[in-house]
Amino acid sequence: ASVKNDKAQIVFASNDIPLVQFGAINTGRFYYKHQPETSHIYSWVLNNYWTTNFRASQEGELKWSYRITSGNDVSNSFATRFSWGSSIPFLTRVLPKGNTENPLMAESLLHIDAQNILLVNSKPSKDGKGIILHLRESDGKPASIDLSDLLNAEKNKAITQVNVLEEKIKDLSGKIGLMPYEVIFIKVETTE
Repeated sequence: ASVKNDKAQIVFASNDIPLVQFGAINTGRFYYKHQPETSHIYSWVLNNYWTTNFRASQEGELKWSYRITSGNDVSNSFATRFSWGSSIPFLTRVLPKGNTENPLMAESLLHIDAQNILLVNSKPSKDGKGIILHLRESDGKPASIDLSDLLNAEKNKAITQVNVLEEKIKDLSGKIGLMPYEVIFIKVETTE
């Protein structure tokens, strides 16, 4: 959740307590397009307002955490990257197989220069012949990615756009564009 004006924004995130309300606590009024009177963010740690199909009480110990930041970048990308980064930190570790005399080294598969493109997920393809990259444009603005680094990599032989079921849509090369809020899946086939 974020509160912003044209100069700055405050971003609020929680893996444990995802329900928030803006402006004031609202218990029953429905607003089609709500315009909060204040910039307050209220966290609903527990909600016993609706008593259908469950008890209106909670027993036991509860633990939760919040992450809050602010900045002069008012883009949705700033808020999205902060929230994703603190919820799902991107961890990488390469351990060479076999020969232990090889030094460890870091290498990036994909350079994303556009701040409004988010790498949501990367996973091995179902056929075991590559990697599926799930990309999303997060700021409502057109963006592009240059795939030339992927195409020039020694181990990569083909790059295709696939759907969520990993079915081929089309071959890709050079720069690809993403429309506002578009989600695409890219399969990078490798020789190994």
